[in-house]
Parts: sequence; C-alpha cells; structure tokens
Amino acid sequence: MAWRGIAVAMIIIAACLIVIRYTADCLVDWLWFSDVRYPDVFWTILGAKVALFLAVFAASSILLWLNGYLAYRLAERQRHLPAVVSPWQSIGDQTLTALLARLSQHLPWRFLVLGGALVLATLVALGETYNWDVILRFIRQAPYGQSDPLYGKDIGFYLFSLPAYVALKNWMLLTLALCALVAGAVYWAHGDLTLEKRPPATPWVVAHGSALLGLFFAVKAWSYWLDRYLLLYGDNAVVVGAAYTDVHVELPALLALVGIASAAAFASWANMWVRSYKLPAATAVLVFGGSFVLALAVPALFQRIYVKPNELQLETPYLQRNIAHTQEAYKLRQFAVKPFPAEQGLTFQSLQDNRATIDNIRLWDWQPLMDTYAQLQEIRTYYKFHDIDIDRYEIGDSYQQVMLSARELDPERLPSNAQTWVNLHLLFTHGDGVVMSPVTRKSAEGLPIFYLQDIPPVASGGPAIWSNKEPFAVASGVLATAGGVVFYGTLEGYLKAVDAQSGRDLYKFKMPSGIVGNVMTYEHKASNMWRFCRASAAGPASA
Repeated sequence: MAWRGIAVAMIIIAACLIVIRYTADCLVDWLWFSDVRYPDVFWTILGAKVALFLAVFAASSILLWLNGYLAYRLAERQRHLPAVVSPWQSIGDQTLTALLARLSQHLPWRFLVLGGALVLATLVALGETYNWDVILRFIRQAPYGQSDPLYGKDIGFYLFSLPAYVALKNWMLLTLALCALVAGAVYWAHGDLTLEKRPPATPWVVAHGSALLGLFFAVKAWSYWLDRYLLLYGDNAVVVGAAYTDVHVELPALLALVGIASAAAFASWANMWVRSYKLPAATAVLVFGGSFVLALAVPALFQRIYVKPNELQLETPYLQRNIAHTQEAYKLRQFAVKPFPAEQGLTFQSLQDNRATIDNIRLWDWQPLMDTYAQLQEIRTYYKFHDIDIDRYEIGDSYQQVMLSARELDPERLPSNAQTWVNLHLLFTHGDGVVMSPVTRKSAEGLPIFYLQDIPPVASGGPAIWSNKEPFAVASGVLATAGGVVFYGTLEGYLKAVDAQSGRDLYKFKMPSGIVGNVMTYEHKASNMWRFCRASAAGPASA
C-alpha cells in the first residue's frame, strides 16, 4: 500500500535525522577528548550510554508492545460478543467517531502497535541516556565506611545506590503512563473506551486498566519508601538534612503512605475480577489525598504550631549532626589548633619585609563596591553586575590582588518593545567587558581606581606592559583572548592581532567596511587558530 510506504519512509527519515544529530555530537566529543589525551574517558561514556540505551529500549519496547498488543487482542473480542455494541459501529451515524471506527477496521493494528511501541521506546531510551553517570556509579560503587545517624546506612548508599533507584523508579512511572496511553488509544479507536455510552468502558478495559493501576500504586509505594531516604536531602532553612518535623512527623507519614499505596495496589489487582469503577476511584483518592494530607499539610502545620515556637531547642540535635558531618566531609577535624601569641614589637623593617602582603590587604568590601560598580560602570540599562570576585594577577613586576566583575546582560531589563526574537537571540546575547580595581587603592573622592573600565573596555590605572602607536584611533575596542593574543580594529579598517606579552604584530588585515572584534582563538596541538567576523566599525569588541 502507498500509505504504508509513506509511513515507513517517514520513520526512516526521522531515524536518520536522530542518528545524524547524535553522530555529530559523538564526533565532536571524540575529537575533543582525543585532543586532550583522554580517549578512554570518551569510550567509557559512549559505551555506558549505548548499553543504557539498549537496555532501556528493549525493556520499554517490550512493555509497550505487550500492553498495546493485549489491548488489540481484547478489543478484537468485541466482534464476537454481540451483547456489547459500540456506538461507533452504527451505520447511520456519520459522526467523526463513526468514521474513525470504520477506518480503524482496515488499519494494520499489529504494525501500528509495534511501530508506536518502538518510537516511544526510542524516545524514552534517549532521555535515559543522560543517566549514564548514575549507572556507572552504581556499578562501580564502593562502601564509604561511615553510616548516617538516622537509618544507619553506609554513606555510599546515598552516593551510588539511591540515585540509581530514583532513576529506575522514574523510568517505571513513565513507562507505566505510556503503557496506559498506548492501551487507551487502542481501546478508544475500537470503541471500547468512549464517553458516548454508559458505562464508558467495557469490562476488559476495566480489567486492563486495573492491572496497570495496581502496578502504578506498587511503584508509588516503592517511591514513598525511597522518599524516606530523600529526607536527608531536605533543606528547611534551619538545617540541611532531616530535621525534627521530618523525623517525628514526615517519616511516619511516609511509612503510612507505603502501606496505603500497597493496599491500593492489591485492591486494584482484585478489581481485575470485580471490574468496578468505584474501587479504582476510591484507591486513587485514598493514595493522592493521603499523600497531600500526610506528606504536605500535616508536617507544615506541625512545623508552624509545635516546632516554630521552640525551634532552637528542638532542632539542636539535628544542627549538631549537620555540623559534625560537615566537618567530617571537609576534613576540618584534621586541623590542629595552636595558640598564636600577639606581639607588640611591630617595626618599620617588619613592614618592609612583608611589603607584598601589606600591599594586598583588602580595604574594599564587596557589597558596597558592587553598588559602586553598578552606578559608575553599568553604563547601559540592560547590563548588570551580579557579584564581585577577588583574584590575583601578575601586573607589571608585582603580584596584585584585585576585585573584578563581569558586565553581564540582563534581558529582563530590555524595554518590552525591544524584547523581540531577533534582539533576544541574535543581538543582545551576552555582556560586554570586565571592570577591575585593586583592593588597596581609592581615589581622592573615595571611589575605586579602575584598571579596566568602560565600553569598549579601556585599561587605565595599572602598570603599562607595552604600547603601540597607531596613526588612527581604535574603533572597536580591544579584545584579549586566552590564547595570548590581543585583537583590535582601527578607523582605517584594519583588524590587527598582536602578542599579548610583547605587543609584537602577528597579523593584520584591512577591509573597507571596518572591523568589529568577535574574535575567538583555538589552541590545537600547541598552535593557535583565529576566527573573526566582518561587521560595522560602530560596535564594541566581544568574545
């Protein structure tokens, strides 16, 4: 048939596009890992992703196909049971459902179920490949040698096993939802599941749905059991980890939910023979309603009414646990505390002997300095300084401590009429430059002395390492790259590249329209490669 050939061709084209996309990603990763001499890491990651994809694809496709095929076989029984009449099979009915019902009788359902299962399984497996590191940690896990104080489990369980169990649980819930979707679509197409009749589903649909619902509740019970361990990841703004409310209220509530979900699972499986609508509805209300009340409402009320008025006393044991394990994690207990006698005999010679330290004593506090940077150097309304960093650089012949901040773009600050797709994705895509000032100096007005400032970036205040005289002014700013090259453009239309250490000319190229930076350098096997863009001379240089 022509339509079958079209369907097969579309599936092949979609598969080829997916293969091309992932092949390109793998090729780029392989080139990068090979260049940095870590090809074994690449092959380990790739092998884990392929193995995980195949395992998830096989399991998902089998489960999806079994549910879809079972739904198809049960729906086919309708033709041999005259007591059950679908409104879709009414000859005089010309509604859309009737037309779809007549069309469904001529569809190759075995092929459709298999194809749909394979497509959905492929999508699920591709999503699960991002958990490759979780699986590797689970397979190669080792005991940590220390247990948590609440459950007595080795810390390695939380590092290696628990993330894998959570990933498995999420896959099971997703697969069950897709199984219900596939089976429901088959039943709906055959008229066994429709709102146009009472009851809306045939007995075998109820039985099939009850089986899937029971599996869902069983996985949900396991999910509540895992949530007990996830309490140790909680953060209630007082302590990170299990706190008083978690241990005394939420932990028993989760155990109760495990029992409720398990009972709901057995009740749903029993409904495969009872085939009632009320029993699944009651179990769903019981599980989800109980989850809201026991896991959310009751702990919140208990925290506010009982814990909050006496929080310090109740939370003290858990704060002590937090402090003790934080010290253990960062090995802070290995430090030896020694007294440091204060000496009063400070002399001028001592200051001279420690000149490098004295010249780098920080005077500026980062919070008022960030406000000062914002007032003096944001320059455009859509730029923002998010924080202040402290770093040290070789400047001239001295090793200096400086404070610096990147001038970053904040798209939220653009006027509403300027927040177009072109502006957000092509023009206003990044910040512009860095502001830098020494930690120990200020101007006569009490302002920082800038080593780097303005748009385009201008270096001032710091020691000059080299300088080049140009007959024409610099038009596009100066861009220094990590590859040890400085790029700048001039009004006469030259793009020039000079050595960052000496200022020696490395390359220049003249274009009649002028040059804007947009230059990037790449290092490959100890040699630099450059790339630049041609543009107007009006804009600033940027990386």
